[in-house]
Amino acid sequence: MQQQGKDIALEAFRGLAAVVVLASHIAVGFFPKQSGVFPQFGPGLSELPFFGLLNGEAAVVFFFVLSGFVLTRAFLLRGGYEVIVRGVLKRWPRLVGPVLAVTLLSWLLFQVDAYFFSEAAALIGSPWLGTFANAYPDGNAFTPTLASAVAQGLLTFFRGDHYYDTSLWTMKYEFIGSFVAFGLAALVFQTRGRLCATLFSIGLIALLCSFQSPYLVAFPVGVALANSLPERRGNASGYLGALMVGAAVYLWGFTEKAGGFYATISHIIPSDVPANYVHMLGAILMILAVEISLPTHRFFTKPLFAFLGELSFPLYLVHVLILCSAGSFVFVVAPPILAGPLATLATVAGSFLAAYPLVVFNRHWVSWLNRTVRLIYPISPLAKS
Repeated sequence: MQQQGKDIALEAFRGLAAVVVLASHIAVGFFPKQSGVFPQFGPGLSELPFFGLLNGEAAVVFFFVLSGFVLTRAFLLRGGYEVIVRGVLKRWPRLVGPVLAVTLLSWLLFQVDAYFFSEAAALIGSPWLGTFANAYPDGNAFTPTLASAVAQGLLTFFRGDHYYDTSLWTMKYEFIGSFVAFGLAALVFQTRGRLCATLFSIGLIALLCSFQSPYLVAFPVGVALANSLPERRGNASGYLGALMVGAAVYLWGFTEKAGGFYATISHIIPSDVPANYVHMLGAILMILAVEISLPTHRFFTKPLFAFLGELSFPLYLVHVLILCSAGSFVFVVAPPILAGPLATLATVAGSFLAAYPLVVFNRHWVSWLNRTVRLIYPISPLAKS
């Protein structure tokens, strides 16, 4: 099932990954002793097999691999450099619309004193929450201004600053990685039919990216996957698809200091290999589950998953703001024994509610952007055919 050129099943996985990020931030914010993120509290959940469903870093790696895949898939299947040109033209404004909206929202929440993360952090002892979800530059508070909020919404893709919303730390990688993916796809398309040249191109770009950050390697991985899979979806069974999804979740739970349920795999993988690369393998399995198993693909095109996919980017952007405002407020005023669960409910409900207006805005923003780019760079009749 496709909608506006998107594969709904893959977008559904993007939505599920956004929920994983939400869950991970709730864990480190309201349940720091149990989350397994802070070593001083012990291993906690990080040694359990389902930790992949709480590992926000692995979910972010999946976002990056999926971006490399979906941004280049249509071009690598059918060609037409206008697809790449349009992608380049749209990339910054496509991202900047919703990002600017959330930095302005965060500025407004500061202005009306709607943030309660400091008070909640003092009660629970969460170092992550106490620094505005690790958003404070150098761990120090800043003075919110309208000008700085606008500047961050427009320029975080180049500067990497994220002190109005910690989730924005990924935007620089997403922006730069997108252009890496576009450029590599064009290069790979030129080497079609020459396997050694294709592999060399992908390997070289991935190696160069690794010198900058393992996160950037995820984009060439996505391009390589987009180039290697046939257009026709596979006929593998739904059981195989479910097994691949389960294996992906397991790999997402891996960390450099993994123990417990992950002790075996920790002995196999060298200690100096970043966990990001293991998470990329999980991302590949997740995408393959949709691409080679028709039953898996059909399952994740149900209306609920379709909506979750559309909600993914807005939910990712807005949930920390809700956690640090409404969720933290509930934590402060609730009875101590119920503070964590009630704050969790408030954060989840508030995040989904706050994300929906951003979904509506995003629909109109993308529609306007697509019309504008078509006027700037129309596709020739020959290309359309």
